[in-house]
Amino acid sequence: LGEHYAVYRSGGDWSWVEASLPDDFYPGPCSAEGVLRSVPWRFGGCFMERGVIRRLRLRGSVVPSAGDEAAAQRLVEELAAEQPPLTA
Repeated sequence: LGEHYAVYRSGGDWSWVEASLPDDFYPGPCSAEGVLRSVPWRFGGCFMERGVIRRLRLRGSVVPSAGDEAAAQRLVEELAAEQPPLTA
């Protein structure tokens, strides 16, 4: 687990990485049940007035296991550099 990403290692030559924006989510404590692993994503503890709508973004990707944490960090940086999608 990183500050804004989680890495799920397959035990093979690939990993699944999940990343969020620094102001949106942070990964909670990892739990395990048998071979299943889970990391809950917690919404940041910032105060919001009633009626405020936030668009929270989380991105995942399959990456080679060699360098998976660096790939997860790049995913966070790419997500942070994108302009959020507009809605009507």
